[in-house]
Amino acid sequence: MQKGDIISYVLDGTYVIHRIVEVYEDGSTVYFQTQGDRNNTPDIEFVYFRQIKGKIVARVPLIGYPSVWLSETFAKSTPNVEY
Repeated sequence: MQKGDIISYVLDGTYVIHRIVEVYEDGSTVYFQTQGDRNNTPDIEFVYFRQIKGKIVARVPLIGYPSVWLSETFAKSTPNVEY
């Protein structure tokens, strides 16, 4: 992992996706400072390698919009039927 990578990690049982803004090494321990792209300041808590679940390697803009459009379209056209 390096500065600029976007990672998914677990913090207090919640998955977080943030960018690495700094990498630190303390002997054999590597830890990272992260920051959300829309946040003004870096996160207070450091992220350790054991917390990382994955690295974002590609982004497809607007990929979710077709599924939202389809579900909204079918929801409007399907009549409510009571049994």
